[in-house]
Amino acid sequence: MRELFDKHFAVPGQTFRWQAMALEALQTAAEAYLVGLFEDANLCAIHAKRVTIQPRDIHVRLLLHVHSLSPSLILSDDACVSWLVGLKGYDGPAIVTFPSAL
Repeated sequence: MRELFDKHFAVPGQTFRWQAMALEALQTAAEAYLVGLFEDANLCAIHAKRVTIQPRDIHVRLLLHVHSLSPSLILSDDACVSWLVGLKGYDGPAIVTFPSAL
């Protein structure tokens, strides 16, 4: 974490100190997020009658999460059905459209 922060956000020549509790909190949050992501991806794989998760399972979970955060986000019916039922042969991303101003 320190290295990433110094590389991407810190001003050159400036160093930051990190409390152990802060690093532990970041690690705990990251682990909780990843465990939830893989649990949901596993449910998608089970729904598709598979025992191994695939990248598309993670993609479905991320799409559903984004959709739940933004109700104005609309997934096309074909793309949604293709991803949710695990249609074989559809490896492209779901088509995402935003409605015009109301």
